[in-house]
Amino acid sequence: MTNPEIKKLLRKGKILFANEKYKDALSCFSKALISDPNNQDVLIHLGYTNSALGNLDEAVECIEKVKETKEDLFDFWNDIGRSYQLLKEYKKAIYAFKNALENDPAEIQKELIEAIIEHLSLKANYNQ
Repeated sequence: MTNPEIKKLLRKGKILFANEKYKDALSCFSKALISDPNNQDVLIHLGYTNSALGNLDEAVECIEKVKETKEDLFDFWNDIGRSYQLLKEYKKAIYAFKNALENDPAEIQKELIEAIIEHLSLKANYNQ
């Protein structure tokens, strides 16, 4: 697949995602990723789409491969952390919230996120 074809799939996927057609968007991003497995733009949008579909582990796997992005990843990691927290997967939630802290350059939510991590650490140890 050529670079213009990947860009076309990416553009189509973004439109589908914006229209909440997540499964179709996932298909577009997945096809693009097969041809260019290190495409940062594809990886970030595949992560967002997997998250929207509730595929949290797949979303994290994609975002962990992102080396450079113009995207603000704080919200992504915060949402993933809260999702794992609701699923009572405390260790995964802690991991996600720690990533949220790393991606909060203004440290606006620092104290809150640190308190959540501490609370989850207690729950994780209690549930073992």
